[in-house]
Amino acid sequence: MHHDAWAKRRVSAIILNGGASTRFGTDKAALAIRGRTLLERTVDTLAPLFDEILVVGRPDACPSHPAITQAVADRVVGAGPLGGITTGLLAMTRPYGFFVACDMPCLDPLVIRRQLHIARREAADAVVPSWNRYWEPLHAVYSQDCLPAARRQLDSGNLRIRSFFAHIHVVFWDILAAGLSRRPFTNVNTRSDLAALLGEQI
Repeated sequence: MHHDAWAKRRVSAIILNGGASTRFGTDKAALAIRGRTLLERTVDTLAPLFDEILVVGRPDACPSHPAITQAVADRVVGAGPLGGITTGLLAMTRPYGFFVACDMPCLDPLVIRRQLHIARREAADAVVPSWNRYWEPLHAVYSQDCLPAARRQLDSGNLRIRSFFAHIHVVFWDILAAGLSRRPFTNVNTRSDLAALLGEQI
């Protein structure tokens, strides 16, 4: 089966839109860059790759977009990214999910395809980008097999993603060794982050 066809049949896209944007000061997902919000840019990037796109977090803040399959309210409010990942795992109808934060305006479809290829090739619960001992858990592939460990982690009250990784089989994808830039994984957390990206002509 061609890889893109495999991804459409076997992988959902889950955009996490549950953050409070406290460091930025306003709702980042609704921030417009060159006429499109961050959330719309993310959906537009993912639409050619996935047939199912879920937006997890705040349904009232989800735009009307023909590529969005469903807006899903967080089932575990206040649990941070781990709660969003758990909600996405419960909601997705495919065995794998590509999970991404809504504040990554430089997503690269070629990079995502490479990550999905690793997920298809490896017998792992998750594929997480890494560089210089840093992990990016919100540009990652998680299988539905992660759900029991995620639920146990939430029940324990420990919301740290690093602790969750200790209980699943993770392939850490060294993007620098793969010859990739960190740019597609860049988050907009502050206005200075945004200014830096705008200076790079996103």
